Amino acid sequence: MITRRQFLFGSGIAALAIAARAILRGRARPEAQVSGQVLTSDGAPVVNGRLTLFTPDLAYFREVRSDNDGQYTLDAIRSGTYQLGASARGREYLEVTLSVGRSGAIHNFTLGPDTQPGAWAVVGSTAPETFGGSNSGSLLSDGRIFYCHDATDPIVFDPATGIATPAAASTSEQGCHMPTLLPDGRLLLIGGGTVDNAGNFTDSERAVKTVKAYDPYTNTWENWPGLNEPRWYPGLARLADGRLLLFGGGQQPDAARTASCEILDPRTRQATMTGSLLRAGGFGPAVLLFTGEVLCTWEPPQLYNPTIGQWRDTGQFVQPNRASVEPCPLPETPLPGQTPPIGDHPDHTALLLPDGRVVALGIRRSAVGSPSGGSGQISGSMVELFDPATESWSLRSSPDTIRSMPEVLMLPTGKILVAGGKKEDPQSPDPVNGWCQLKRVDLYDPLADSWQRMADMGDFREYHAITLLLPDGRVLTTAGTGQPGLNPPRDANKDIEAFSPPYLFRGVRPRIDRLSSTRFAHGQKIMINVSLTNAVTEIILMGMNAISHWMDGGVPRLLQLNFTQAGGQVSAQIPDDPVTAPVGYYLLFAMVDDIPSIGRIVVINGINQADLSTVIG
Repeated sequence: MITRRQFLFGSGIAALAIAARAILRGRARPEAQVSGQVLTSDGAPVVNGRLTLFTPDLAYFREVRSDNDGQYTLDAIRSGTYQLGASARGREYLEVTLSVGRSGAIHNFTLGPDTQPGAWAVVGSTAPETFGGSNSGSLLSDGRIFYCHDATDPIVFDPATGIATPAAASTSEQGCHMPTLLPDGRLLLIGGGTVDNAGNFTDSERAVKTVKAYDPYTNTWENWPGLNEPRWYPGLARLADGRLLLFGGGQQPDAARTASCEILDPRTRQATMTGSLLRAGGFGPAVLLFTGEVLCTWEPPQLYNPTIGQWRDTGQFVQPNRASVEPCPLPETPLPGQTPPIGDHPDHTALLLPDGRVVALGIRRSAVGSPSGGSGQISGSMVELFDPATESWSLRSSPDTIRSMPEVLMLPTGKILVAGGKKEDPQSPDPVNGWCQLKRVDLYDPLADSWQRMADMGDFREYHAITLLLPDGRVLTTAGTGQPGLNPPRDANKDIEAFSPPYLFRGVRPRIDRLSSTRFAHGQKIMINVSLTNAVTEIILMGMNAISHWMDGGVPRLLQLNFTQAGGQVSAQIPDDPVTAPVGYYLLFAMVDDIPSIGRIVVINGINQADLSTVIG
């Protein structure tokens, strides 16, 4: 039997042992301080730089900002080995392995300009298909990609595994269609045709009125009622309520373009005619402006008012003579500029900027070449900017190699990737293939009006390439590697390339751990649990891509959401205006400076919040 004295004595010994172990642990891993200063390469302090201290498995993570003197301090750090990273907007990212002892550690950083070129890698193949002159690619609601060229031999590619699998074939050909993803997750293919490789219609090859929906959940197709008119290469713009404006396109008997337009309502599956284009055409870049009108930039630039169903004239390009498609190699003297012929493909892609302006990237040499001839010098710009407030265009800066019909894609940072396309500058040293197509890639910052050279693609790619933004922040591209317009193309490959932009080389990314939902109504709040950062700097909503050639049938938007943050929880607001945030699928990113999280796929259904549970998303 243990006496009270023995019990108390034993308890004292136990307490002393616990205290001793605590002291030993403290001596083994004392809490210390990590500090230092962050400077630019010319010795100026880097203010509000991001300093991160972490273990490689991210089980331990700390973040702090540099002060007005570039100084930073991380307190209460236990001894051990860590990674210490430093970054700032417009500056390079540096990372070191740091050993922290009892006396702490001091490390200073000198950050030069950001010159990270990103990196390309082959991540898969479209085999057995070789996509050529009539293909499309669309990001699906589950993160996979649907590729096809005529809807009879599609594949579905999973970027997470790098595996492509055949999808169910539809019952009819539909090349050169326009795709768009519906709010219920089905993919709609609209219009197109069975034109031959020379672009001709014959007795058996013609434009079609076809509308069909592919269901990725069941791998099945459903034929919808057709359009009112056949439309090969139709233009498409998504209206605020999810209806689809279809304009122009080629028709029988010789693929001549039409000026007619119609609106397809996915809810009723019915299409009704609306006001005609000012000039026959189609397949022009088109965006829904924040004003509620649709801007089509080809040709001429014009505005559609959905309320009255009519098009009207707007400001013409500063450089309007974009018509001449020149041979390869380029002649020394540019061909004379002229009005683009009816049916000619546009030389540019138009993107809506977050501030409501529109940037057009890409131009033919007929618009920028020296009219005096002889020198071959380029005198214009491949970038023009449209201001809806004044309905006027202005020139912006160019990279040092001008091209037409490049791949153009907005990134979650607001910068724009410009890849490949046809070289329009004979003085440029950039190599081309036999059709003057480029491997070159640039990154354009529309706010700074500046360019940064990126790593070249692995292959030369022309406008039939399909380029998409993935939820993980990479850019995927395939096709467009052979002779333009052939299906399958000569000298083409089946590679799927992924580009890792500079932001994937900037250290620890913020992380979205949980969303309150993935289906939202206009005006609804999103509750987001975030980690691996003390404070997000932006919540970005980006429309998902559905690309035919180099036109986007998705939701061409980058929205900076209003938000508040308390600890690890962020409350962000979906815009209540469907003109600002049209119905459709988006990628949601949490940003820390210019570093995005992995995106989450969400859908704005355009219905009352009480009805959300009935919608398949």
